[in-house]
Amino acid sequence: MNYIEWREDYNVGHPLIDAQHRRIVEVINTVYNLVKGQGDKGDLSKALGALLDYTVEHFTLEESIIDSIEFPEGEEHKRLHLKMRNRTQNIVLRNAKEPYAEIAEETLSLLKDWWLNHIRTIDVRYKPYLDNLAAEQGCGRDYE
Repeated sequence: MNYIEWREDYNVGHPLIDAQHRRIVEVINTVYNLVKGQGDKGDLSKALGALLDYTVEHFTLEESIIDSIEFPEGEEHKRLHLKMRNRTQNIVLRNAKEPYAEIAEETLSLLKDWWLNHIRTIDVRYKPYLDNLAAEQGCGRDYE
């Protein structure tokens, strides 16, 4: 069962960023299914660890792209990433200390709300800069 259904309007127009966003949604769906009883605590710990690793990997890529397109809101964007990286790390640490059922709903809501809001309202702000870069390079919008 999917907690979050990916929609095409979540795409920002960069194939690597879009693929990573989809992968993060898949991992959140895995966490959801594990919390809802479709796995054990060890599986949940692995999934949360994977989410943290993938979050860091994604933010690193996205921030390098933001730097390359000279996005004027880049520093604020990076601050938001740092906050979420820390929050995700805290979720992983809390899961190691507490039974996951006690943090499940809070964790799921945070992950879903933060990621979807970030993609739809924050990441979309650099979309015109990606479009400009693609136009300058003579590429289609999706860098094909």
